[in-house]
Amino acid sequence: MKKTPTGTAGQIEQKQEHKQSYQNIPLYNINVRAIDLRSSHPEIEEMDFLAMPVRDEQNGTYDAIVCSMVLNCVTTPEDREATLSLLYKHLVPGGLCFLTIAKICLNQ
Repeated sequence: MKKTPTGTAGQIEQKQEHKQSYQNIPLYNINVRAIDLRSSHPEIEEMDFLAMPVRDEQNGTYDAIVCSMVLNCVTTPEDREATLSLLYKHLVPGGLCFLTIAKICLNQ
């Protein structure tokens, strides 16, 4: 992803005071698609990641994926494998995936 700051310092400060949006972050030219299995925020799409279609099998869709505290909620080894495989398929070549899990899950 390429960061392209725009505007003057005064405009940048003014933009940062506004409510955070999960849809896009124009200051750095970042488009965000936020999903959750049980969303409690109107800007976070309610969706099961395992049911999310892969748009482009060959080239992926996303430059980066953040998967925070998700794998520890996936109950079976088969579904964890499917989740990791889907993460890879959704990434463009050279894309980045950031995973976080609870330390206790490393032993399970």
